[in-house]
Amino acid sequence: MSTTTNLEVLRIDRGYSLQQLADELNCSGNCIWRWEHGLNRATPAYGKRLRDFFGVPVSVLLAPAPNDKEAASAKLTTS
Repeated sequence: MSTTTNLEVLRIDRGYSLQQLADELNCSGNCIWRWEHGLNRATPAYGKRLRDFFGVPVSVLLAPAPNDKEAASAKLTTS
């Protein structure tokens, strides 16, 4: 069973589709989806891109999201 991460919450909150974020990071939408669901970990190079793009540490982005996505989104945008 996969888990939703903060990455998915923040991506959706900022209005990006999987493909739009993938285009920004120069990877595939499937790659993003697998990071978002904890099936794969981002390489250090992609981790840096994620950190730079969202302005949030990778350890926070790839951590499991709380069940309340609205609360998670508010917490991520104020960090």
